Amino acid sequence: MAAFAVSMQAPVSAPSRAGPHYALRGAAAPTAPESGYTTSTVGVAALSAAAASMLQAGRKSKAGRTQKVLLKSRGGEAMETIPVMPSSPATTEINYYKLDELDAPKIITSMKSALKAMQGKIAVEGPSEDKLGAALCDEEVMSALVSLSRLPVFSKEFGLAFKDDLDLLHALKQIKYFWNLPQSQIAILMSQLAKQLEGPEVAAEFEAFTQELCQSASHLVTIKEVSKKLPAEVHAKYMENAAYLEDADSHAVYPTSIYRQCDALTLATPDAATIESVMSTTITTTIKIARNVLDP
Repeated sequence: MAAFAVSMQAPVSAPSRAGPHYALRGAAAPTAPESGYTTSTVGVAALSAAAASMLQAGRKSKAGRTQKVLLKSRGGEAMETIPVMPSSPATTEINYYKLDELDAPKIITSMKSALKAMQGKIAVEGPSEDKLGAALCDEEVMSALVSLSRLPVFSKEFGLAFKDDLDLLHALKQIKYFWNLPQSQIAILMSQLAKQLEGPEVAAEFEAFTQELCQSASHLVTIKEVSKKLPAEVHAKYMENAAYLEDADSHAVYPTSIYRQCDALTLATPDAATIESVMSTTITTTIKIARNVLDP
């Protein structure tokens, strides 16, 4: 280990003068004697002991951080990083949402698969309610609905991902809340998806089915209630997703409005004696501008 040394200054008394001194004109003024300093070296052992004592005291007083200390020695200088433990417990942050990562191409693929599967279900003969029930039992349809319900549709990233098709974006933002939507509204939204993703011919089939469903007495029954009449294993999967969303995004299960979402940054001390929070409300809207609507 390199030996450590430090230079300290010791005062030296100025020499005394016997009497006044007068300089000749043009001669340089004599330099007045000043208090001088000499250097002396403190013992290596004493300094090392002092440094060790200071570092040990620092470790005890602070915790969890790191502190850089510059150490000088006869062999050069060295920078040592010393771990310092935190002096107080960590602050607790409350996360209100645990949503999945956005993958736009995957969403498109999933929705196209759901439309294809649903197209086959609504083409058969029978009551429109039974057709929708059969579609909800399909794995592709279920997967598309569940995966979309776990996405941050109110985020800027989601909006930018579908900025080239605003009608598609409008439909996707609503389908996220399928669990509490009337079955007729789900049919309308799927018709919009078909128009944007599959073209007018496929969309026409979905629109015909939607008109048929809207004529039924139960068209306002929510998907949550419809799922109770589905086979037990299918209903269980939808309920599993609802239970997950209660913790990950409770607004998707109990929405006050599918067009509004609240969020917050909440920080609290471990005993919750002090809480700091910044809260926000995000509102989504669709604006359409029409011209000359009152012209004869």
